[in-house]
Amino acid sequence: MRTLILLIFFTFAVHNCKDYKREKIESKKTIIHEELTFSPVTEIKKDFTLQGKSYKYEYKFDKNIIRIAAKNYDGGFYNEVYSNNSLIGKLQKNSWSCTPYYYKNKNLGLLFIEEGDESGIWGYSIFLVKEKEIKEVGFIDISSTQDSPLNKFLSFTQENNFIIFNFLEPQFFSNQKTINKSDQTVKIDLSTLKIIKSSNNNTNSNIAFSLKDYNYTINFTTKSIVPKTDDVYFENNFLVIKKTAEENTPHNLLTYKYYFVSASNTVQLSKINFSKETYVEQDDICKLSYTYLPNNNSTFSPEEINTFTEKDLDMYIRKLDLKQALDIVSKINKDYQCTSSLTENEINQLLKQYPLNEKTVNDYNNIAYYQEQNKDYKSSISILDKILSQYPDRVVAWLNYADAKWGLNNKQESKEAYIKYYNLMNSQSKDMSRVPQRVRDRMK
Repeated sequence: MRTLILLIFFTFAVHNCKDYKREKIESKKTIIHEELTFSPVTEIKKDFTLQGKSYKYEYKFDKNIIRIAAKNYDGGFYNEVYSNNSLIGKLQKNSWSCTPYYYKNKNLGLLFIEEGDESGIWGYSIFLVKEKEIKEVGFIDISSTQDSPLNKFLSFTQENNFIIFNFLEPQFFSNQKTINKSDQTVKIDLSTLKIIKSSNNNTNSNIAFSLKDYNYTINFTTKSIVPKTDDVYFENNFLVIKKTAEENTPHNLLTYKYYFVSASNTVQLSKINFSKETYVEQDDICKLSYTYLPNNNSTFSPEEINTFTEKDLDMYIRKLDLKQALDIVSKINKDYQCTSSLTENEINQLLKQYPLNEKTVNDYNNIAYYQEQNKDYKSSISILDKILSQYPDRVVAWLNYADAKWGLNNKQESKEAYIKYYNLMNSQSKDMSRVPQRVRDRMK
């Protein structure tokens, strides 16, 4: 009997010990699911020499500093990345852009360096950051279809030993093709520092729509179009639909190219390329060419092309940088021979992409001036309000503000702004002979 009791006790103790060991082993398996947060990178200086070596940029993030240097070779140049005076990576050849972005959580950081040229963004070189150690991961050929900066285009999550890419826009460019975010998974394996792309798209369905006298059936997988016409075709991974129209007062030739991508058994508008040529008595007096981008929440089916007119372009945003915006409103570039005011949405998009600061304030002031010259007074005032809230002693902005208010027939506010301009000219010891006569007349 005593032997039986001891045997039962021993068996119970062994099972308890195994369960305890199993619990200890399982408790060591840490499950990580943590977002990486965007952390701004600060430009410290540019175009400098250190210990006999020339650098283009010096950037600081967290407690780390990196420097970018350009190295020439027979076919051009490439940028090198240094940390603690050691080479940690080489960027793509002939990349003009080297804008850094940094994301981090409590475990690690990821440094992305944007690469590209005047044609757009090619992709990003990626570096893994752990405290003071920075390792090169590699280059990934992805970018936003809407020219968004990386922090508006991607977020990142660490799931155990992987970094998962979370796309914030419906499509993205990959290897010069437009990809739906639901069709591809991108991640970094932290154990091997390899970038992994995997396709999720197994669909092969046809899409049908009607244009004018034709009923089309297209297939993005096989790149087939039935019936075949010159106005509907594939260009890379885009379905392109071309439409031309003519107006006779004066004679305008309008050309629209609508670019669609595949999206869950339908198509989604990616951009519109629009050009306009105006002739009077056979003389070419105006040529315009713009790319318009849809808003994130906008929907547009190919059938809408049948009734789409130039006025409908106001619903979209032109793809512009600050220089192009200034060229358009000021009529100073041969590619933009006719002035054209910027819409409120376009100005907001510019301010989002190129924030108002010491580097950009002069461009925004000039845009506001030309908006006023084009009699778009409300738009001009909207920009100048932002400028003056940040730079209340900017003399020329007060002159432009007063002129725009005068254009709206708001004489009292205009007079107050002219007085403010005049007093600032005087207090800042400016040349008072340069005060326009209209200011003196309208101050009375």
